[in-house]
Amino acid sequence: GYFDFDGVDDYIQTNYSGIGGSNPRTIICWITAATNVNQRIFSYGVDSTQQKWDIRTDTSYKTLRIEVAGGSYFSTNSAFRIDSGNWTMCTVSYPGGNIHSSDLYVNDVLCTNMTGTNGAVNTSLNNDITLAYSIHHGQPLNGNIAVVQIYNRALSAEEVSINYNALKDRFE
Repeated sequence: GYFDFDGVDDYIQTNYSGIGGSNPRTIICWITAATNVNQRIFSYGVDSTQQKWDIRTDTSYKTLRIEVAGGSYFSTNSAFRIDSGNWTMCTVSYPGGNIHSSDLYVNDVLCTNMTGTNGAVNTSLNNDITLAYSIHHGQPLNGNIAVVQIYNRALSAEEVSINYNALKDRFE
């Protein structure tokens, strides 16, 4: 099964505050998104420099993007698009340090030639995780979320691939 979001007022509010500070983490979400306009996938923290953790599609090319506030973000380039209506595994693997130390994957492909403004990460635990909506900006998801996995460490490329291959047949 999966959760269907209408892009207007549907979202899931959890009672889990996430992984804070600059501690390593990996977030995996299987999604579909109907449009390319700032589709929010996963959000927590506070909208203050270095203290938020927002995963979304980027407006210009429907790419994967992670934001930490204060103008710092990391985004895949147009070669790694999230196609409308197709199930896609989106992964952000963060080993600690600044936001550009993250690895972003679309399905099990490590994205290269990234764009963005680098900055430190110090995620606040003041707001619990919200799915399909940004607690900071609104912009609800018009699409679906089927699987969300949260790890308290950075997964390797091999581990991301194992996750992808274990679930991809459910979504083809």
